Amino acid sequence: MEGKPAATLSRVGLVASGLVTILLIGGLKSFFIVLPALGLQNWLVVLFRINAGQLAFDALRILNPIDFALLVLVGLTFLGLWPLLARGRKVWILVAVALPFIGIPLLLVTHLTGRSAVMGAGLIVSFLMLRNPGFKTAAYLGIAANGLLLVGDFGTGSRMPVVAVGVAVGYLLLLGWFVVITVSSWRRTRHT
Repeated sequence: MEGKPAATLSRVGLVASGLVTILLIGGLKSFFIVLPALGLQNWLVVLFRINAGQLAFDALRILNPIDFALLVLVGLTFLGLWPLLARGRKVWILVAVALPFIGIPLLLVTHLTGRSAVMGAGLIVSFLMLRNPGFKTAAYLGIAANGLLLVGDFGTGSRMPVVAVGVAVGYLLLLGWFVVITVSSWRRTRHT
């Protein structure tokens, strides 16, 4: 994909990744300030708080508009990476783009599953980034972030402090990964 469609996808991805970054930064306060109610905390913060013993597991069943926004924005971010990562791997980038969107109806139906589609898609994108020399550092950052968060997601309910620490570290790495994606997308769109 070249020309105007690629440039448009890159711009969509830039805006989406910037918004994901802002939402993740906004969620950081929830790691340090324990709110009496769940409020509008994203599910990664809720995972941390469950494993830190601050919330019951049922807190994950609460449908939160921020979770839906993050699912859509992550899918759009990965769509914006299509022109760079699809060469020879169109099926994999298609799966990565589709997973967050598939997570939405799953979340609506189950009130629990579907959010981890972001981490699965993030791992796919990270491994695709390994093939691009300009994304090697971002690839390793993404693998570490999404891997830790996926393990934390599956380990939630054990109420083990080590899982809470893994989620917190994964969250910070994920934020860093989206900052790198946003900056590199911004640089690319300036030249198109």
